Amino acid sequence: WWVQDIIHGRWDVRETSVRILRAAQQLKPKAIGIEKGSLKNALIPYMQDQMLRLNTFPNIVEVTHGGKKKIDRIVWALQGRLEHGRIQFRDGPYLEALRDQMADFPNPLAHDDLLDSLAYIDQIGQAIYNEDIIIDDSYGDPIDDVSGY
Repeated sequence: WWVQDIIHGRWDVRETSVRILRAAQQLKPKAIGIEKGSLKNALIPYMQDQMLRLNTFPNIVEVTHGGKKKIDRIVWALQGRLEHGRIQFRDGPYLEALRDQMADFPNPLAHDDLLDSLAYIDQIGQAIYNEDIIIDDSYGDPIDDVSGY
């Protein structure tokens, strides 16, 4: 993974929706993950209004904790990737906050929101291998419906 930036802070729901969509306009991600539940329910109406206003319609994917504890989910998604250098970070002001959260993890009294959001990328960061495949239909209809030949 290549982490260009982590935009973080405390905003109301309207400001959050605007910041997400402005980032989507600038970075053009394949998908934006929003946690299923009350956060999504609160955010989506504002995002729909802002999408119409900004004429930006990103692919929004619902992510979920899947019944796993937060610590287990973060460790499973990030530990191996970080140990093997599979996550690269661009220098930026977010790195200090991320390093602080990594150093404090898994203290239940410390903030781990940046790590949690990074771990959720595992659910939407799936490689697309068949995007440029051209299907050759010149052979006509299959003779056998079961086998496809």
